[in-house]
Amino acid sequence: MRAARLDRDWVLAERGLATVASLVLSLLYLVIYFFGRDALPEKWVTDSNKMLEFLVSGSTDLDDSFAATAKVFSLFGAAYVNVVTATVGVAYLALASSRVASLRDLATRWLFVLPCMLLNLLSPGKETVVIAMSIVLVMGGMSRGVSFRGLVVMTVLLYGCYALFIRNYYAMILVLALGLRVAARLTPAWRAIVLACVLGAILVAPSEILYILQSPRDISNNYALSIGSDNRTMIWNLYPPSSGVNFLVNYLYAAVMFVLPVISFRAPVDLAMMLMHAAILRVALRGLSGTPAMSGDERKRRWFATLVVAHILVQFIFEPDLGSYVRHLTSVSLFLIPLLTTLPAKQDEARRHMRGAIQ
Repeated sequence: MRAARLDRDWVLAERGLATVASLVLSLLYLVIYFFGRDALPEKWVTDSNKMLEFLVSGSTDLDDSFAATAKVFSLFGAAYVNVVTATVGVAYLALASSRVASLRDLATRWLFVLPCMLLNLLSPGKETVVIAMSIVLVMGGMSRGVSFRGLVVMTVLLYGCYALFIRNYYAMILVLALGLRVAARLTPAWRAIVLACVLGAILVAPSEILYILQSPRDISNNYALSIGSDNRTMIWNLYPPSSGVNFLVNYLYAAVMFVLPVISFRAPVDLAMMLMHAAILRVALRGLSGTPAMSGDERKRRWFATLVVAHILVQFIFEPDLGSYVRHLTSVSLFLIPLLTTLPAKQDEARRHMRGAIQ
């Protein structure tokens, strides 16, 4: 009994230390946000500055994603844009640190949380809206009052609105995620047939559609060169995306370069981004594998894993460089938290096993 008491005391102590560490991180984040942002690299705030220009000018050109994002921030007032962003940042850190089982658990989560904080939460922009969406979805996913179907409906509504008003490719992410969940219910033979149909559709797709989907990569890189950018991690299409074959070759080439960037770039930061990307992939794929999900919590976890994989697969189409790819991917890193959180049923089973071993 004494051993059990010591174990419970240590668990409570670890959770207390984790809470203190989370509060310190949130305070440090606020200090950096309001007093240290001037020291950020220029490339980290370029998109934010574009959005703020539209916010100040009051532009109504909603065909531009930066102007559409500015319209969202204008709902709160231009004077409160930093307060809104900092609030989203604190909520993100609080949710990412919730239901922590140990200090090791907290450290594991922070490996995925800190890159997002540095890249996306120190200035207002499009990623602020994405992170706010992820907070709502993860809160719903971790709540017992929201069913799996309710979580999917929430995702459809949020991603649908975001695709309609800001970034239309989020509709592709949503459709792909739904398609992956449907395909998971099929037999291997039917999955092969579906994959063959998808490849066939790409091969016969009109060149105009393929160009619209994949040309943003080269357009963005050409713009970066025109303004004197020293971005060394640019990835170009090998061939003009004017045919299905060229589209697939460009897609596979970009996928390899994003997953294994050290093949071409050979820089320490590329290795760091590659390892982080590998960790995200591992957590997401592990969430997709295993036996079919039975409980509602397990189905929710699988849905978050599916969303992460869908983001990755869609970004392979058009992302222009490694930094942009990693930045956009980390904006949905909060989806990994439910995958890293032990389910309540498994926690109870572990406690029962511990009590039996002590007795």
